[in-house]
Amino acid sequence: MTVYDLISDILRREGGFTADPSDAAHYGAARNKPGARWDCSCTNMGVTQATLSDWLGRQVSVDEVRTMDEATARHIYATRYFSGPRFDALPERLQAQMFDIGVNSGPRAAVRLLQSVVNQAGFGPVDVDGVLGPQTLARITTAEAAMGAALSNALVDERRNFYARLIQTRPANAKFERGWTARAEEFREVA
Repeated sequence: MTVYDLISDILRREGGFTADPSDAAHYGAARNKPGARWDCSCTNMGVTQATLSDWLGRQVSVDEVRTMDEATARHIYATRYFSGPRFDALPERLQAQMFDIGVNSGPRAAVRLLQSVVNQAGFGPVDVDGVLGPQTLARITTAEAAMGAALSNALVDERRNFYARLIQTRPANAKFERGWTARAEEFREVA
């Protein structure tokens, strides 16, 4: 699959414009930037108001999020959520799932989940720091060569555990559980 195909899958999963005030995840870490003001918890094609603001280097309005074009979304995804976090350096089997987790939960969270799986599978130790450095990439490559689909499926399980912890921490997230679970299970491989 090409990055273009991977982004098309992300766009299919993310859909169009949404503004759900109960979805705190849409605010993202950029929400805490000094001087930033977020009008809503809104996304378009999965790109949040905070992400688009950061991308353009200025505060954007809800209308700018609503009218963002697909080319901008694709460029953001390709650079910030695929090549930027180095998902393109991962074994091909893991690229689509890591890209999807990165879009859904943030690239650093995606890497931390995979680092945890690698450690649990006995291919560590790697620091669970959210960075795909040379040591982590080497351990992931070794784990994938040895485990194949089992590594990908362990990542699905770890992702589901992550969502369960999010719901436990913030019960209002329970309304997203079904969609999150279905999204994670799209990546389960038949071993």
